[in-house]
Amino acid sequence: DAVTQKARKGELLPVYLLGGDERLLITRCADAVRLAAVGGGARGLAEDLYDAKQSSAAAILTACRTLPMMSRRRLVTVRGCEDMRKADQEALLPYLEKPEPTTVLLLVGPGFDQRVKLALAAKERGWFFLAKAPSEGDLVPWIEREARAAGVALEAGAAESLALAVGADLSLLADGLERLSLYAGGAPVTA
Repeated sequence: DAVTQKARKGELLPVYLLGGDERLLITRCADAVRLAAVGGGARGLAEDLYDAKQSSAAAILTACRTLPMMSRRRLVTVRGCEDMRKADQEALLPYLEKPEPTTVLLLVGPGFDQRVKLALAAKERGWFFLAKAPSEGDLVPWIEREARAAGVALEAGAAESLALAVGADLSLLADGLERLSLYAGGAPVTA
């Protein structure tokens, strides 16, 4: 959440490695980085999207070293990094030493092994972010924050009931909160 908030404020890092099992948090962070880097329009001249399994490090590095067009920054997104070949991961290591100042490299790999050299190098620089679901004790505060951000009023016990009904899957919780909001039609959501 903190990384996403910083990106929403325009505070970008040169490299992000997003891992972990909570896809909603990964998606929100990636979206915030994209919006801050190149804006919210259609994918354009300042943005490249790669699938790690089908792309080489050479192609990714070439994109990173290409100047942005019609944007202050270039965004290079690589999805499925947990499936990237070891040789390609290691070929990216020198880039972490000296990333391009006009490029944001966004590596997304929910199942990324935190023990490999690329993850360790990103961690060392503060560029590795692990998206984990909140613990059971943190679910209710998370639901309440989501409700406030969405302008949804919750009566006492509503957040607890939703957490008990859905569990710790943040995507399902966010969807459930949205459905409850629509069902309540502007009235506070009750337990």
